[in-house]
Amino acid sequence: MENEAAALRAELERKDELLAAAAGRQQEAQRQIAELQQELENNAVVFRMHYQELLTRTEEIERLKAVIEGLQQG
Repeated sequence: MENEAAALRAELERKDELLAAAAGRQQEAQRQIAELQQELENNAVVFRMHYQELLTRTEEIERLKAVIEGLQQG
């Protein structure tokens, strides 16, 4: 009976260690997910800024083209 109890305690300790290790891995994974989400959000902000700059430059080019066409015709 004592041997069975000792074996059960040993198994329980092993499972506790495995559970603690799994919890540590889960916390690390959650930290990595949060880091990647922040990086993705930052990249989205930069992308929007660059896209807006391209739109602004395109509008400026179109205005300049219209001015050039007007000068060539006039």
